[in-house]
Amino acid sequence: MEEKLIGIFYWLVLIRILRLLLVKPLLDLLWKQTPQEYRLEERN
Repeated sequence: MEEKLIGIFYWLVLIRILRLLLVKPLLDLLWKQTPQEYRLEERN
């Protein structure tokens, strides 16, 4: 049982790290793009 729990915990941590590595850059890109678009719309 303990080995299974450790395995599940290991996978959860791995998935969380992968999510941070993949999602954070995507969110940063979206965050950088969106305000600029809004600013351009405001100028026009």
